[in-house]
Amino acid sequence: MRRYATAALAAFAVLAAATIAAGALNQDEGWCIYAAELAARGRVLWRDYFFTQGPLMPWLYSRFAFAWRWWGLCGARVLTCAFGFAGMLLFAVLASRLARPGRRTAAGVAAFCLLGCNLYHVYFVSIPKTYAAAAQEVFVDLPMDENLDWTTLELGEIAFGDHIDTSLSGKSHGKASYPLPGTNTFVKT
Repeated sequence: MRRYATAALAAFAVLAAATIAAGALNQDEGWCIYAAELAARGRVLWRDYFFTQGPLMPWLYSRFAFAWRWWGLCGARVLTCAFGFAGMLLFAVLASRLARPGRRTAAGVAAFCLLGCNLYHVYFVSIPKTYAAAAQEVFVDLPMDENLDWTTLELGEIAFGDHIDTSLSGKSHGKASYPLPGTNTFVKT
């Protein structure tokens, strides 16, 4: 199975390098990088500038402004590809944890291959847009075991960046919100 995992990683590296170096220029790339640059300079989204997407992309990318300041579009694409790769790994881990014992590695490798060895998908997580950042948020809707005892369900801590929320720990349900640093936006869970 390690051979397949190594081959999948190598295929992703080749496809990512190709899309970073030779991927068609997407007009939204400049707009997304510009929004992140404004955020990095301390401008406030929707007060000082307009952006048609949610606040996550400019806020997240502004923390890594050196990437395009030093290496231009190529740096922004490498950064985006790193976020996309992280998302693919998250999905692979999720798939492996949901699989039956004995099939977990295969499920993880298969999930990574579906995402990381697909030129179309790799291109869209290599261009500076919201796709790669969105891969960090995962919603899972799966059928559960009919015999699952819902009365024993307990939430744990919820982490977002450096913030760890424990207000729901040990509870079976609830809501929480906290400010996204550097913005007037609240994250709701």
